[in-house]
Amino acid sequence: MTTWTRERLERLIAGEAPESVALEYKGELALGTRQEKLEALKDLSGMANGGGGTVIFGMSEDDGEWPTSASLVGLTDRALPGRLEDMVRAGVQPPLLATYTTVELDGSAYALVVDTERSPLGP
Repeated sequence: MTTWTRERLERLIAGEAPESVALEYKGELALGTRQEKLEALKDLSGMANGGGGTVIFGMSEDDGEWPTSASLVGLTDRALPGRLEDMVRAGVQPPLLATYTTVELDGSAYALVVDTERSPLGP
């Protein structure tokens, strides 16, 4: 398994790494409404069903034909990783195999990297 660090995230930005079927960037992680929760579950289960991969929350993307990594915007609510993990456990069947990594940024901000394994029952 690969270790996620701030330096690794910054290399993605410097290299303008494009999103792919195995890599996605999300500037925020909103879990306030039912729709926001469903969107987060859809993003992670879709990644697992697509063969596995990584979703990085707290990293913005440059919009374009092929979105690329743009900047570390960070998350500040320290409860989000636990809330997301609890939601995934309760809301995804069969269980989603994922690793949640918090990468510290400046001040109180962090990025949340979720690595999903390929779903054994996915398409």
